[in-house]
Amino acid sequence: MSKSFDVCIRGDGVVGRALALLLARERLRVALVTQPHSAPTGQPDAAAHPDVRA
Repeated sequence: MSKSFDVCIRGDGVVGRALALLLARERLRVALVTQPHSAPTGQPDAAAHPDVRA
C-alpha cells in the first residue's frame, strides 16, 4: 500500500515541526522525514532524548 503526500519536509527540528503543523492545519497531507539520532560517545541516553532546542 503506497501513501501519497502533498508536502515532504526533511528534518524534525523546531522549524520542520512547526511547518508540518501549519501545513496540516491547511488540510495538506504532510510527510515529516527524520534522521535517526545517534548518541555521542559517552552519553548512551542522548539518542533516546534528542535535543530539539534551536
